[in-house]
Amino acid sequence: MKRSFTLVVCLCALIGITSYSSGSASAQTASSRNVVAYVYIANSAGGNTTEISAFVADHAGRLQPVPGSPFMENVGSMAVNGTYLMAASGTNINSYRIANDGSLTYAVSTDYQQVQAGCGGGNQLAFDHTGQSLYAAEYDVDCANNGLTDWAVDDATGGLNYLGLTDTGNWNINTPSFIGNNQYGYTAYNDSCMYYSMNGFKRGSNGMLTEFGPAMNKPTPPSGVSAYIPALGAADPTNHVAFAEY
Repeated sequence: MKRSFTLVVCLCALIGITSYSSGSASAQTASSRNVVAYVYIANSAGGNTTEISAFVADHAGRLQPVPGSPFMENVGSMAVNGTYLMAASGTNINSYRIANDGSLTYAVSTDYQQVQAGCGGGNQLAFDHTGQSLYAAEYDVDCANNGLTDWAVDDATGGLNYLGLTDTGNWNINTPSFIGNNQYGYTAYNDSCMYYSMNGFKRGSNGMLTEFGPAMNKPTPPSGVSAYIPALGAADPTNHVAFAEY
């Protein structure tokens, strides 16, 4: 499978956790030495390899490299929960422990191809609000359909325990973001061909997701347009959900 890596950014800090998310960014706040957040970027290191550039951000938004940056790790999508940075790498999800100064230390790798051997290509990663559950979106997770693999995080080691598959069929390959109660998450997807969807997920007490079709009051398109096409979705911790449509 040919892969190309685009810029992936994660924001993380030490204390005062406010949220967990993924994709282009996830944010938490901190208060020490004028540190607002740590910023992690997966960028090209030349050829087909990548590296993680890590920065400390202050209250003015200025960035300075953290000790040891860049970290020579070949990764793609990333997500953080304040203790660990998780990153897709080949057929694994790598866990990196975040030190007090924002530097990263490799902890452990977990093979995400759990549904069927040799099947599944990692896309996005996302945590729930507690940081105890991780969700990985996979292409062709069973060699036929897309889906989300659901994982429980081992706080002591950074390892991941496989909970099961949330099968999303031929459509969604994006991870959900959760509203304030951490029970419902939402996303959207458009394959730019013939499939598009707006997806809702209910999180169980053990972290497993169950997909459902959310009832929505969709906007009326202008005359001559049959419907708006959803592309992306995001929720905030105050129970708002936004969808990008065109």
